[in-house]
Amino acid sequence: MMPSTNGVRDAAGRFQRGNPGGPGNPHARAVARLLLSYTIGSPARQEPPDPDRVALDETRLAVEEADAARALRLAMAGHGRAPQR
Repeated sequence: MMPSTNGVRDAAGRFQRGNPGGPGNPHARAVARLLLSYTIGSPARQEPPDPDRVALDETRLAVEEADAARALRLAMAGHGRAPQR
């Protein structure tokens, strides 16, 4: 290998300090940001809860949980176990 005379590489072919290429991979930051957004999700994409609907959403969740508990009691009653109230 012939030593470069352009001042970017030394006699061994390694980049010298202050070379115009700079350190590292120029795409590493973009890849890291993309990986992070796929791993934890982007907070900008999530909609904040509507304060006017919080009580309604809590009520719907309570009804769904009550329906699930009732269905479980009915299923257990069908297997010879006494339903608990």
